[in-house]
Formats: sequence, structure tokens, C-alpha cells
Amino acid sequence: MFYEEDLDRTELRFGDVLRGFIITYPVVDRPVMDVGLDGYEYKIDISVPAYVAVMTPCCSIGREETICLSPLTTIKDSFLNNPHFQEDMTRINRIVKRPRDRIPTRAWEAKSPEEQAAFELTGENYTNLEYFVYDEHDSLPLYQVRDLEVRYRMVDFKRIHKVSCPNIKGSAEVLESKFLQLTDETRTELQKKIVNYYSRPSTEELALRL
Repeated sequence: MFYEEDLDRTELRFGDVLRGFIITYPVVDRPVMDVGLDGYEYKIDISVPAYVAVMTPCCSIGREETICLSPLTTIKDSFLNNPHFQEDMTRINRIVKRPRDRIPTRAWEAKSPEEQAAFELTGENYTNLEYFVYDEHDSLPLYQVRDLEVRYRMVDFKRIHKVSCPNIKGSAEVLESKFLQLTDETRTELQKKIVNYYSRPSTEELALRL
């Protein structure tokens, strides 16, 4: 199971889906090199996503009256290019055992036999590293992706925002905003993938290991 059948209304947990939270996006063209904003062009976009996911670890939620959230968005159209994911989009969340299943069929067929053989030697690994797909649930509205109607949603680890909320810990209103809750198994998958995303070695680090 991807989601708990019964929500725990006593606390928020990592990966929970919430409703009603504001997300802000500062938009800048360049860094502010001088103190003050006089003459500096910027804007702050404000939105209220239908759903957000808690990206703060369970034990840190509410510290300094803050929480980190990521908007739940519709899945990428390109995910459908890979038949391995078409069967179950949540496979994106887990390590892919067979290397050729990590890439679309067209990309695989474009490789020469030598390139295919070399790619098969790369072993099991994650793919679509910055994304975690939330499974379909009857409470999530349907939407169209190509010729399919789906309820999948996803978070993008590049879009995590800190929100200040003095009542984030234990407030009845905040706890009532909980919409879906991951099972412990699913939460562990989310933890593993986000750790992998942030712990990837740079090109320079890989070169030093050779």
C-alpha cells in the first residue's frame, strides 16, 4: 500500500500531503551585491497549490516554527515514453534493476550494440533523480496525460520551500489540513530517494575516485 487508510490527526509526518498552504517563489535576474533593494528588479510569485507534500523530516517538523513543503504537480508527459513506467509510475521512486528500463524505448534503440552492452554494465540505479511520484488515489482529481486519465502526482526535489507557521506543531487547523498520509514503507522510499538526490557525487569527486 502507498497510503495509510486512516490518517493520524495527532501530528504531521515526512511525506504527508497537505492542503491550504501558501508557496512563494522569489524571481531575480542577478544577485544583490549591495545592501538594500533600491533599484533592484525582482518579484515574488505567490501561489496556493491544491496539494503540497511535507519535506521536513518527522523529528524536525515545527522547529523554529517552520516547515518545508513541495507542491504536488501533475506528472511529466515524458514519463509515458518509458513502457516500464507506464505500467506503474511509482517505479520511478525505486532503484531500477535492469539498466535498459531506466530510459525510453526510443533512446535504447538509438544506441549501437556496443553502446547497449556498455549501458547494461552500469548496473541498477535510480532514474529521474529529482522526482518522486505519488500514487493514484480516489481523492485526487483525474487529469489527462496524452490519451490517459490518471490521478498520479509528483514532487520535484528542486522545488522545496520553507514556510514559517507559528502553529505548525499541534494546531488543530494544521492537522486538519492533512489530506493523505504515506505508509511507513512508502515514506522510507521517499527518504532513500531524496538522500540519493542530495548525496550524488560531483564530476570532480568522481574523477578523484578513479
